[in-house]
Amino acid sequence: MGASTGVLSLVPLLVVRDAASAIDFYVRALGARELVRYMMPRDVHCKAMERPQRRILGALLPEEDWFMKSEERDDAIRVLERAAEVAPEDRGVLLQLCDAYEAAHRDEDAAGVLEKIIASFGTERTRELALCHQRLAHALPRHCNQSVAMKHLDMALEMDPGSLDILRDIGVFAYCANDLERAQKTLLALLPQPIDPVTKGEVLYCLGMISVRQRDKVKAVELLKRAIETEPSWIYIESTIQVLERQLR
Repeated sequence: MGASTGVLSLVPLLVVRDAASAIDFYVRALGARELVRYMMPRDVHCKAMERPQRRILGALLPEEDWFMKSEERDDAIRVLERAAEVAPEDRGVLLQLCDAYEAAHRDEDAAGVLEKIIASFGTERTRELALCHQRLAHALPRHCNQSVAMKHLDMALEMDPGSLDILRDIGVFAYCANDLERAQKTLLALLPQPIDPVTKGEVLYCLGMISVRQRDKVKAVELLKRAIETEPSWIYIESTIQVLERQLR
């Protein structure tokens, strides 16, 4: 982790098997002072320590997706919220809190955390920041104006112009916003790229549905059939193809 404002050393996020023993060691060996201790199910601990000019945040995470489990999610969120209060400029902690909010379908809270992370970059323009803008576009509440989400995707693409994931999102978001011209242009640019079968199937499906809206049923059937060939599990597309083919007779 980078150094936080007002801290004269690095601020590490420590993931250890026995956080309690580790913190006890810091107290004895380094003269650290414990600030807060949270005990959670399955021996999950989150503790914060500080020394003059230094702060250490230690956490025991038994599994990487510990906050994904519904029975522990609320406890995890409470711990991470407290950790974010102790180390408010620690992006690692904030990103974990964002992950936990998203796992709990608390998109509005996740969006708020992502906005804080984005603000912490200042004038920096990095791929890491591009990913935050992309995530924010997904986390924005459904009632939010689509143009706001597109603005964040455009900023993400400026910082990472070679990202096929961001291009895909721009195409899909443009399609959902009924900006068919931009959606079609963006998605067509993706087809010759080395994208995985699921993404290619999604792109072909969106292009097919764009053709439906443009009343080009022949093109729509062609694209939707290619989507099924690419991703055979998408059998639900067959009913749409059958309807279009009947209309073409």
